[in-house]
Formats: sequence, structure tokens, C-alpha cells
Amino acid sequence: MQTTIMRPTSPAATKIQPRDLLAPGGFGVMWRAVRDQIDGFPAEVLSDGRPRTCPNTGAALTPANARAVYRPPHTFTGLLRAFLVEYGAAPGACPDQHMIDHWTAYHAQRADLWLVSTPFTTLYKESLQ
Repeated sequence: MQTTIMRPTSPAATKIQPRDLLAPGGFGVMWRAVRDQIDGFPAEVLSDGRPRTCPNTGAALTPANARAVYRPPHTFTGLLRAFLVEYGAAPGACPDQHMIDHWTAYHAQRADLWLVSTPFTTLYKESLQ
């Protein structure tokens, strides 16, 4: 079965929140579906052995202190919102395996992850609250 992904046609479409389109608990399902991609990003980046530093704190990045975050202003919520609109999710959609498979591929292609040190990760998350 072929899925047609449509782009939003109006500015209002970009204001839709993922929680409005997904059934209760669906946001967490979509997060868990890509968690391995996010958690694996530091090891992938650091695997070449080249020294890297946190772009915000200047701290040397190591497997112990490096964390992946979405590069501002590209957030998980924004990426999920774009996917759900393109996928054509109806309000109250319950993620099924077909949607999750498309989401994980979409995320792998479009997520703009950033490698930062753990102290910055804490500050970044606090700034979003």
C-alpha cells in the first residue's frame, strides 16, 4: 500500500499541536518509537574518535557527558506536528504500526539533532518549560 504524504496548505495547519491529533498516550508512543535514534546519536557522532566540544559550554564531549537534543528552533514537537499534518492524521488518531514505521523513517531523515554536554542539556530543558 502506498501512502501519499501531503504538505500543509494553510498557515493554520502549522499551528496544530501533536497532542491534538493523537489519541491519549499517542505522543509518548511516537517519542518511544524514535528514542533509539536519539539515544544512539552521541555514540554515532563520537565513534570517529575526533575531539568534540559542546557548542554552548565549551566542555569536551565524551560518551559519559554527551547528550542529543533537537537543534533550536527545530523541536521534537515541531517535527512530529509536521509529520502528522503531512501524514494526514485525523484528530484523535491512535498510532498504529504503519504510522509508527513512517514516523521513524521521517524522523531519521529530518531530525536536526545536536550534541551537547549534560549540563547544557539540563539548562536547555529548563528553558523550554
